[in-house]
Amino acid sequence: MKKHLTKLFAILSALSILASSLLLCACSRTPNYKKYRIEKNKIDTVTVGDKEITGYFFLIKDGSAVVELCDSENNVLQSMSFPAEGNEYYTSLDFSFAFKEAKFQDMNFDQHLDLYIPLSVTTPNLEGMAWLWDTENSAFVLSEELSKLYELTVFPDEKMITSNDYSSPDGIVCSEYKWEDGKLTKVNEYTVTN
Repeated sequence: MKKHLTKLFAILSALSILASSLLLCACSRTPNYKKYRIEKNKIDTVTVGDKEITGYFFLIKDGSAVVELCDSENNVLQSMSFPAEGNEYYTSLDFSFAFKEAKFQDMNFDQHLDLYIPLSVTTPNLEGMAWLWDTENSAFVLSEELSKLYELTVFPDEKMITSNDYSSPDGIVCSEYKWEDGKLTKVNEYTVTN
């Protein structure tokens, strides 16, 4: 029995060393954009929770992009990747527009800034992605509900979010949403005819 335990321990140790080596190898291949964290790539600097966060947006050679969220000492807190095209939240990446229009704003009205990046202007509807600040984990978490809305607009005084769908043949379908028990709920919808 002791012999089997020793052999099992040796195998587990070898697997642990292998896993550590693979992790180190993967980390060393992670792109480092530190030298590009300059003013022309900066989205904004904001205070979220108890952290000062600066967002930087980088265009990659293949047409995709990366957003790095850094602390005041320029350490990366979170990194987000945006493929050039073909995901469920946006048709294609318009980097210039996304960079100019990216903004930190409170989208779930919890007194913490969230992050919204509109990404595509090639379709009838403006498409984008939204991340809500998770206070428990001190990180931005993708909101699938918000990211699937077209032409997302936040009205903080009314604590309302609107979405306008321009693809309907009947006119513009306007939807109004409110947060109820942590869920985004449609409270009104109407069509504006052309």
